[in-house]
Amino acid sequence: QRWGDYSSMNVDPIDDCTFWYTQEWYAANGGNWQTRIGSFKFDECGTPDFYLGATPSSISICAGENAVYTVDVGSVAGFNNAVTLAAPARPAGTTATFVPNPVTPLPGSSTLTIGNTGTVAAGNYSFDITGTASGSPGHVTPVELVVAAAAPGAPTLQLPLNTTSGVPLRPDFQWSAVAGAADYTLEVDDDPAFGSIDYTVTQVLTTHTATSDLSPGTVYSWRVRASNACGAGADSTVFRFATAVPGEACSAGPITIPDSGTGSPYPSAVTVSTGATSVPTIQLQLNGLTHTFPDDIDVLLVGPGGQTLVVMSDVGGGTDVNAINLTLDDAAAALLSDAGPLSSGTFRPSNVTAGDAFPAPAPAGPHNNPAPAGAATFTSIFGGTDPNGTWNLFLVDDAGGDSGSLAQWCVAFGAADPMPFLDGFETGNTSRWSSAIP
Repeated sequence: QRWGDYSSMNVDPIDDCTFWYTQEWYAANGGNWQTRIGSFKFDECGTPDFYLGATPSSISICAGENAVYTVDVGSVAGFNNAVTLAAPARPAGTTATFVPNPVTPLPGSSTLTIGNTGTVAAGNYSFDITGTASGSPGHVTPVELVVAAAAPGAPTLQLPLNTTSGVPLRPDFQWSAVAGAADYTLEVDDDPAFGSIDYTVTQVLTTHTATSDLSPGTVYSWRVRASNACGAGADSTVFRFATAVPGEACSAGPITIPDSGTGSPYPSAVTVSTGATSVPTIQLQLNGLTHTFPDDIDVLLVGPGGQTLVVMSDVGGGTDVNAINLTLDDAAAALLSDAGPLSSGTFRPSNVTAGDAFPAPAPAGPHNNPAPAGAATFTSIFGGTDPNGTWNLFLVDDAGGDSGSLAQWCVAFGAADPMPFLDGFETGNTSRWSSAIP
């Protein structure tokens, strides 16, 4: 009985070139086992000749250094004439030395040294190594020489934005490309002095997604350094970010604030999914707020159940703000300043004048207003409600002539009572004891 395990591949001893392959096969619609025999050979087989190969195929050097390649010369069908090597199209001003040259007997190899590179401009150079021999049409093999004139400059960090909160535990990093860089080293550490790097990677691309989790609720510093054959360049400016904590959700991108009208996107949405069924308290973070007349900005927060609160309006006066971070919290000591200037810090939600208009698709007004225009708070509007679902932030510029942006916003929920006995406590009926823990 045959089991289909009869297979073989062998080189034909007659020409030392043809590959013969034997295998059994069985038709999909049944029948008996059958044997197939086939053959093939590569183009190099047959007519006596030589072939070339070079390792490495690409070399990076700092100007002034030598580049050294190994050139292999192979034989086809017993070809053994001497092969003379050259590199006529190498970068101008450089020298090419082959040792030995010609190469004989075959197969054999030669070491190519490209020298006198000190005057070569930075760049990528591709050229052919040529081989000629009697009885052969000649052959070439391509190589590349990458020349750097100096160590690269410092990249510019892009994402996560500086002082961003609510960053995922596996952040997406992005930085600018640097001319002449061969690779980039990303370093992340919870120590601003980078004394014990928590996460690092070296790569060619200018974007990277972390492949392991960072710690939640932790402030990290990160930087990037570019390198090439001349060495490592200067470190980038250091950015900082805070990773998300359970019960926190942040927008995926910025909001552009026009000189008048609704922001883009409108609304900006985040999706919350927690183990909690009610919200004990709320904190709203407005990160990277930039505007040339912040008094124009009106901000409406809408919860998953349609609850509304104007969290910020008619504050800050006409003094420019640049990338400030505002945390709005019922427990803060002060309201946002009416006349300004605004600065980074923690404040209570604030609206100076009621009646702000938020075009559709925002819910129709009137909306709940905090002090001094009203008495609403995060707790009075959202306390006890289910936080799970979509939270929307509607941002409007209510006057012309000034514009800005908001880099990111986050909604965070305070920890629930660790054991809020909702019913049955007095009677000892434990079947009705329950708790909600985010």
